[in-house]
Amino acid sequence: MQIYTSHYANKKIADLNIMPIGISLYVPASLAFDVPFHIKELAPTSTMVYYSYPLYRTVYLSKLESLSVDQLKERFQEFMDFRHAGGPEKKKGLVLLCIEDLSHMRDWCHRRIFAEWWQKKTGQVVKEL
Repeated sequence: MQIYTSHYANKKIADLNIMPIGISLYVPASLAFDVPFHIKELAPTSTMVYYSYPLYRTVYLSKLESLSVDQLKERFQEFMDFRHAGGPEKKKGLVLLCIEDLSHMRDWCHRRIFAEWWQKKTGQVVKEL
């Protein structure tokens, strides 16, 4: 399964055949698409928003290192299986979402730190939509 990252305001996600999954502290209301799943373990803590990038990165990577890649793979697959079970269309991948719109804000976000970490652990490239 292909994994992507993006932000909740990306309306193009509604037209793509991918499973939206929140990885932020909360999922905003009134989106252009449904976000049926939320992985809080991949969200930063509420205090991390005040950290400088070097500290943020260190703390977030430490948080990721406490997680099991195999368990995350299983969870991602369960989300994919649940969503299309009995449905007409199988999803082609999933997209991990947070609030930061990288086209308008700083050039980093925890979802991209996750993407780097995931590639290092699995060899799978996680593209930004």
